[in-house]
Amino acid sequence: MDLNSPYEFGTNEYYKNQLISCIINRSSVCNQNVSNGPFDLNQVPGRKFWIRAEGLPLANGTTVTSWTDLSGTGNDLIPGVAPTFYSATNTINGKPIVRFLYGSGNNLLKTSPVGVSASDSGSVFFVVRLPLTVNSNVLTIGTSGGAGREVQITAGGIVALNKSGSFTVASYNSGWVANAVHQVSILQNGGTNVVIKFDGVQVVSTVPAATGYAAGNLGLGIGGAEMDLAELLYFDNRVSDENATGIDCYLGKRYGTFNCP
Repeated sequence: MDLNSPYEFGTNEYYKNQLISCIINRSSVCNQNVSNGPFDLNQVPGRKFWIRAEGLPLANGTTVTSWTDLSGTGNDLIPGVAPTFYSATNTINGKPIVRFLYGSGNNLLKTSPVGVSASDSGSVFFVVRLPLTVNSNVLTIGTSGGAGREVQITAGGIVALNKSGSFTVASYNSGWVANAVHQVSILQNGGTNVVIKFDGVQVVSTVPAATGYAAGNLGLGIGGAEMDLAELLYFDNRVSDENATGIDCYLGKRYGTFNCP
C-alpha cells in the first residue's frame, strides 16, 4: 500500500492507481495485497455517522448551518448553537475544521438518529485539536447527563468513554498538550472489552466499567466543548481489528497524526 500515491487513500482512484502500479512493476507484494483485497472504507459494516469538515460548502469563518452525514444513513446535523467553519485559517494538516467554543455553547444535533441503537457495542474514530481549557464532549449518543454514550476529552487530557452522568466506562491519561492535534479511536465490544487507541497506537484494553447506554439524540459538543474537529466516524458495532487499522491509516494520512506501517 503506497500512502504517497497522488490519489486520496480510500478512493476508487487510489485503488485503481495501485492496481496499475502493481501490474506494471509485477510486484509479488502487490499481488498479495490485491488477492487479499484493498481496504475500502465504504465496505466497513455498521457505519452510521461520518462527518468531515473538508467539503462543507462554506466560506472561511462562517457559521455551520448544517453538516451532512457522509455515511449514507441520513444523520445530518443542525445547530443548537452554530459552530464556525475554517478552511483558510486554523486548519489541521491543511484540512478544514469546525470550531466549537464552550463559552458560546456551540453544538450540533440530530434528534432520533437513524440506525444508531443503544447497543453497548460501538466504535468511534476522530481527529481533533483541543486547548484543554474545559472538559470537551466530542460525541454524545443519547441524552447528555442521562446515561448516553459520551466521548469526552477532559481539561487534563484524559480520553474518556462515559456513560454520561453515571460512570466512566474506560479512560486513558494521554498527556495531551494544549492546542495539539491528536487522533483517537475507541472500540467497545459489548460488556466484554473496550480498546482505546491514541494516534494509531493501542493504549488501553479493558473490561468496561459500565454498560447499558440510554438511547436518544446524536450530537457534537452536547453539554459543552472547546475543540477544532476535522473528521469523525461512528460505527454501531465493534469493528474488526483489520478495519480499525485501515480507518486509523486513512485518518493518519489525511491529518498527519501518525505514520501508517
